[in-house]
Amino acid sequence: MPTLQLFQQQPSIPLWLKYTLVAVLLSGCLIIHAYSNSKITLLFAFIIASLYFTVQQLIYSQNIGFTLTRDHLQQHVYRGGWVLKWQNICHIGSGEYLRQG
Repeated sequence: MPTLQLFQQQPSIPLWLKYTLVAVLLSGCLIIHAYSNSKITLLFAFIIASLYFTVQQLIYSQNIGFTLTRDHLQQHVYRGGWVLKWQNICHIGSGEYLRQG
């Protein structure tokens, strides 16, 4: 059996929406700069950029993938994963995640 890798599709933001958001951000910076000083404008831009990268990281950290080989089943998640050999599987059912603490 050849190795089979299964990964879910990553969500993507259309390019036109990215350009629109950048235009809105620049417009917001110009409007804020017209009514206040440069420090507040830079703070606004920094907060918006931080929010963008935080949301992007949250979206892309949800990537889950599986690798199926002749010998094992392997799960890939953002912070690691696990390997389960086929010889150790006696029953297949629905899976669930439990978090401790």
